[in-house]
Order: sequence, then structure tokens, then C-alpha cells
Amino acid sequence: MDSLFLFYTDYTIIYYTLSIFFILFFDFILIYFLYMFIYTFFSFKIKIVLTIFEKCSELSYTC
Repeated sequence: MDSLFLFYTDYTIIYYTLSIFFILFFDFILIYFLYMFIYTFFSFKIKIVLTIFEKCSELSYTC
């Protein structure tokens, strides 16, 4: 009974550490992909806005 309990506690500790590691790892991957997506999306939008602004300033200085 004692050895079984010890094995069980070791197993749960290993299981919890692995689950925490996997959660952190996948969370990091998710945050990284989200950051890359947001960064590319916003840089693309800023480029579009800048090109529109440049064309507008070339055509007339009113806008």
C-alpha cells in the first residue's frame, strides 16, 4: 500500500508538471502566432494607409 501510494504521488507530480509544461508551451505558441498575425495585419493596414496618404498628398494638399 505504501509503495503504491508513493508511485501514485510520483505519477501525479510528473503528470501535473508535464501538463503545466504543455499548457505553457502551447500558450506561448498561441501568443506568438497571435502576435505575428496582429503584427502583419497592422503593418499591412498601415502600409495601405500610408500609400493612400502619399497618393492623396501627390494629387492635392487639401486632404
